[in-house]
Amino acid sequence: MIKRKSTIYDLAALADVSASTVSAVLNGNWKQRRIAEANQEKERCENSVGEARAAIEARDGVARIQALVALTYAALAQRRSLQLSLGGAFLVWLVIVFLLRLVEWNAIGAVLLNAVIYPIAIAAASRFRIAGAVKRVEVTSADLAWRAGVVTLCVVLVTAASSSIGSYFSGTFAFFPVAMGSFFIILHPRIGGPAAASVAAHVLTPLIGLGLGLLAVHLLAVPFGVWWSYAIGLCIGIGWNALLWALRQRKLLA
Repeated sequence: MIKRKSTIYDLAALADVSASTVSAVLNGNWKQRRIAEANQEKERCENSVGEARAAIEARDGVARIQALVALTYAALAQRRSLQLSLGGAFLVWLVIVFLLRLVEWNAIGAVLLNAVIYPIAIAAASRFRIAGAVKRVEVTSADLAWRAGVVTLCVVLVTAASSSIGSYFSGTFAFFPVAMGSFFIILHPRIGGPAAASVAAHVLTPLIGLGLGLLAVHLLAVPFGVWWSYAIGLCIGIGWNALLWALRQRKLLA
């Protein structure tokens, strides 16, 4: 019986490696193969970092959009229905998202633009604020359930589509104002447009904390890692709003 000649596939099966690895060893070019693989790994890492930075920069841009969404809703809710007010705010959000795509943003540019937009938006929204307390709204368990469901669905859809829509739009749509919009859906029919607009007008100053938190994530994600940067950014946002609350309490007691 003639013995079958061993092939590289037999050697690969015995060594539990790929046939191409066996071929590289037998041909003496395994060193070049390792260098090529190392370069490929470096390129993959650089691409991953680049995509991460693009996503974070997109989130930085969203901080300025949220302020304009709240301002648009506050302006429209004075006389318009919930559908027109919220629809108009979302339309402004989409338009700005695509306009921001035309500019290559960095941290300094984002900070400077925020420094211009927020004071103007806060000053413009002051006319929509109602003095005194807004009528208390009872939030039911059903309200919490459907709001959580809508936010979860938004996250699932963005995650599923991230490979197709790219880093910029993944980072942007991850901050689609669905939570803010669902809150106005609850308020508008129960307390009326002007009162809901007053709430939107008061949202602008707390949103500065969101911008500061996202800036921290942008600056710290690479040196400290994603989770630490998010934790620090969250603490900054909470700290900013705690400071606003303390200042308000002090003003009320004065």
